[in-house]
Amino acid sequence: MNRIELTVHAALLLIALGLAYGAWKSDAPEERRSFAIFEPAQGIDEVAWEDDKTVAKVKVEAASGEVRTWITHGRRKPIPKATPTPPTQPASAIDAAPPPSDADAGARADTGPANGADAGSANVSPDAGASPDAAPASKPDAPKKPPTSQPASEAADAPSEPVQYGEPDLRSFPGNETSSQLIDALTPIKALRQFEDVDAETLAAMGMDKPRGTLTVRANGGKTIVFEVGETAYGTRSTYARIQGEPAIYLLGDDIVSMVRSADSRLMERRFWTFDEPDAVTIEVKAAGSPAVNLAQQARLSKGSSYWTRAGSEARVTEVEGFVGKLFDLRTQTYPAAGTVPADGDLEPVMVATFGVEGQRGSKLELARSAGEPGKDTWYARSPLTRGWVAVRASVAGDLADLLPKLAAPAE
Repeated sequence: MNRIELTVHAALLLIALGLAYGAWKSDAPEERRSFAIFEPAQGIDEVAWEDDKTVAKVKVEAASGEVRTWITHGRRKPIPKATPTPPTQPASAIDAAPPPSDADAGARADTGPANGADAGSANVSPDAGASPDAAPASKPDAPKKPPTSQPASEAADAPSEPVQYGEPDLRSFPGNETSSQLIDALTPIKALRQFEDVDAETLAAMGMDKPRGTLTVRANGGKTIVFEVGETAYGTRSTYARIQGEPAIYLLGDDIVSMVRSADSRLMERRFWTFDEPDAVTIEVKAAGSPAVNLAQQARLSKGSSYWTRAGSEARVTEVEGFVGKLFDLRTQTYPAAGTVPADGDLEPVMVATFGVEGQRGSKLELARSAGEPGKDTWYARSPLTRGWVAVRASVAGDLADLLPKLAAPAE
């Protein structure tokens, strides 16, 4: 290939690349063409969701330059339907007649037929002289008993009553890192598409004929916007919604609605502190009724080489490292519902662990248990992050309690 051919091919390649780039821009995903429909200049203060079954509220809290969230979430339980008492049916004449007595039976046996014809017929079996294949005589005048239950078709046609839900059991908990992503997605709120003049059939397909719930966003400064929310777009996590009182329908992206609605599973912080283990320099552990034991992290900035020892020693102790490993594995299992948080007086204190963190304020973790059946204690823990007692996994908490006496034991 000579220089001229090479130049021509290079020029054609550049033209092709330019055309491909233009086509890519025109067919770019909807996210690239998203537009703002609500821009809170001072940020978001609160996000709330409500439908027939679920309520959720995400409160934004900014302290010391760090944005955190505090969430209240609850699910409603169906109200059991009262079972109707079936009406008392009047007894029929046949059912109401008393059974014959022995005296009556004897009287009938002694009483002969009224005439000879009757007498003859009385002693003749009704099947006598009849063909073996003959059908038994029918009784056209015999009354038919009414059906004891409605036909299936009638029951199917009966309208079903809508399910009624009671008040939700509310739980409050701190938000995790995903909740921060939610706040970022709401500042500003963006739509992927806008729909005008939607016909009734499309409106129903979007779930906007009867909205499933409402999403309320309140900005700092007091401005509030309420979205009526419909269905999720097929094959996506985007949701159809419209601003209350306005006709236009938007397609909201970023999985905003689902994150708020499922806050108890997607936004709950299950850790007891916001720092990572390499940031912790020391831990003071005080078991109930025992002197405090101080631990220190060695080579903490060397990833994969750090380990914990008793303060003032570099000797590795299996029990110390095992205890600290369990301590950092401790996670919230459930946050008690409002009104069910145990009081301090109902719990047996087990230990207090106080962390020394570089560049941050230290954090304290308390561990306690509530006596139950033998071997089935309920374990609780709390820290400044949880703001109250929360249930933790018994296996991890029990291991921590078992290792406590071994922390202060001299190394062998």
